[in-house]
Amino acid sequence: MVLFEKAGVEYLVMETGLGGRLDATNSVARPLVTVITSISLDHTEYLGDTVEAIAGEKAGIIKEGVPVIYDGDCEEAAAVIRARAGELHAPAYEIRKEMYKISSMTNKRIDFSVDSGYYDYIELSISSVAEYQAKNAVLAVTALKALKQEEQFTDQMIKQGIARMRWQGRMETVLPQVIIDGAHNEAGVEEFVKTAKRLEALALDGGYESYFIVMDEAETRQTHRSLLLTVDVFTFGFITLISLIAVANVFNTISTGVLLRRKEFAVLSSVGMTPKGLRRMLNYECVLYGCKALLYGLPVSLLVTLRIYQVVERSMDVGFYIPTASILIAVCSVFLVVFATMMYARSRMKGENIIDSIRQESL
Repeated sequence: MVLFEKAGVEYLVMETGLGGRLDATNSVARPLVTVITSISLDHTEYLGDTVEAIAGEKAGIIKEGVPVIYDGDCEEAAAVIRARAGELHAPAYEIRKEMYKISSMTNKRIDFSVDSGYYDYIELSISSVAEYQAKNAVLAVTALKALKQEEQFTDQMIKQGIARMRWQGRMETVLPQVIIDGAHNEAGVEEFVKTAKRLEALALDGGYESYFIVMDEAETRQTHRSLLLTVDVFTFGFITLISLIAVANVFNTISTGVLLRRKEFAVLSSVGMTPKGLRRMLNYECVLYGCKALLYGLPVSLLVTLRIYQVVERSMDVGFYIPTASILIAVCSVFLVVFATMMYARSRMKGENIIDSIRQESL
């Protein structure tokens, strides 16, 4: 406050950070006027879980004999504020929706008139697409009028000031046809949806200079998630089926091939190859089989992945990336299957005398 005084500020608008009764801004003992905007469920863990409780916290800024201007459309909140103002003999200015009339709304501005009964009729215009900003403007104008400083704040000055109003992050037009809003509670989201639907109607009716589209981001994301889930189910199902068929073929081919090579193994044994040497040879063959499968399989799988991406990209905006983790899992799986198959074939040969088996086959 000392800094504001040194700077020579004539009028200072202070906004409470949370609630009002216990807020630091409430340390100002004698403000010129207090203003309470619309009240809804917000910060319930600190202010209370009912509108009446929150209104009681907000009404904590009302001071003895100081005018209070407040939104009266919510009767539960208005009753609490009205009662508190009466206790402190504070002149109360209740603003209701019927006290102002909107004459026109476009994608750039809202024109409206104010006839609250407290002061003279006035016509205003705000550079906003949100209807609730008209009520906020009425609250601000009524607060100025309550100061009873008509010489300092003429109607013309008020009109110009309201017309120049910019509220960042609240239905703010940041680029042509790009509007952002930081609604963070239920009431704020309701107002956002209401404004968005009105803008969509204007676009469909050709009310904009250039075509305007309102997108429901949540619905779009849900659609994308559903599509991705469908793709995942069919993709993983197909991959699982193909993988099982491939494993069965590999298992059958390798195990059968090893059993058919018993004559070769018998010859190697006859020239001095030990069982340990035979196992080592088969292990090397496993590595060779696995590398050969990957040499053909990896390029083909990458091409298939790229093709799937190209198809999906037509319906949604997604980026392409190489699934490194999946590739590593596939590489490990290939060698695991090959080694497991070879171990199975060796286990079948282990209990046999290869030379006797060959002799039996020759009879």
